[in-house]
Amino acid sequence: MAANATILDQAGRTLYGDSAPYTKVVTRRLLAFILDSFLASLVAGAVTQPLTPLHLAIGPLGSFGSASRSGSMLQLLFGKPVAPFWPLVAPLVVAYFIVCEAAFGLTPGKRLAGLRVTRVDGTRAGLWPVVVRNLLRPIEAWDSTVWLGGIVILFSSRRQRSGDHLAGTVVADVRSVPASYLS
Repeated sequence: MAANATILDQAGRTLYGDSAPYTKVVTRRLLAFILDSFLASLVAGAVTQPLTPLHLAIGPLGSFGSASRSGSMLQLLFGKPVAPFWPLVAPLVVAYFIVCEAAFGLTPGKRLAGLRVTRVDGTRAGLWPVVVRNLLRPIEAWDSTVWLGGIVILFSSRRQRSGDHLAGTVVADVRSVPASYLS
């Protein structure tokens, strides 16, 4: 287990102890998720935009093609349904999270929210735990199951989603992560 220095606030009060990363960050985690979803949607939209002529050739898609029935981020941003492109979009979104978290321990949204992905003991997560934690992301972020991820986070003592439980990772306040993590 990595040693963790005690973090003090401006008045000298202890913010975080030296035993484990501070993980009670649900609100900031939600903010990071919203920011990252927007960024991932922009990336996926940029990739699928050139495929629009192909999409128009496919024709109407019933309820998936109706703007009034689907509230996906891509459809709202680009005014077109993404249903025919989900096999391309879902891996791109998952890759966005895997690449950012494996390389830097965080995504742009987590950076802005002051969060970092670590192992439960506060050490660097590494590639395989990051891959494992993100494999469930499409299921947890699906329109009809997104609330399940929130329930798991709220009732978990370390505020972990299902992917975090499987991977042995947590999303923690960056100030509670050992300095050695950042090297």
